[in-house]
Amino acid sequence: IRARICQELAIDEQEIPFAGELIQVQERERDWEGAIERLMRNFGLSMLVPEEHYPAIVKWIDQTNLRGRIVYFRVRNSSGRELPEVHPNSLIHKIDIKPDSAYYNWLSQEISRRFDFACCVSQEEFRLEPRAITRAGQTKSPDGRHEKDDRHNILDRSRYVLGWSNIAKIKSLEDKRDILEKKIAE
Repeated sequence: IRARICQELAIDEQEIPFAGELIQVQERERDWEGAIERLMRNFGLSMLVPEEHYPAIVKWIDQTNLRGRIVYFRVRNSSGRELPEVHPNSLIHKIDIKPDSAYYNWLSQEISRRFDFACCVSQEEFRLEPRAITRAGQTKSPDGRHEKDDRHNILDRSRYVLGWSNIAKIKSLEDKRDILEKKIAE
């Protein structure tokens, strides 16, 4: 869908990235990667639309049968507003935002607001924190809502959407393809 939008409106695809292309889990925090990927997946799949392209993109999307789904955020030119105070063990401390991105300030603010989850290594910590996440991917919100979605393996890199490079995801998909090709050959 992004490629169609960019082609038809003559916009460089790099000008409207997906959030996940600008966020990655820090190398030293790889043991949290699966849980972070699960929690941030929908946000990572969201397209970021800068103010100058917003009117044309809104119009194109409204007038076009996408034959699919797109979620996007209008990114207004943001001043360097102060970031909210976050939990000392927040998930936010385990990720990086691409430093040279034009969306850095907006992403910092949005991620701080949406993903300030305490990363809990014990069940006791998890029960005590109002907004929390475990390595296994269970989350808890201040309103009492708990969620864990095990429909897919938490370590399945083929489902990961965060990262400045998609080399690991491509390798995972190629490995899956190789296994399926062997099964077909048998």
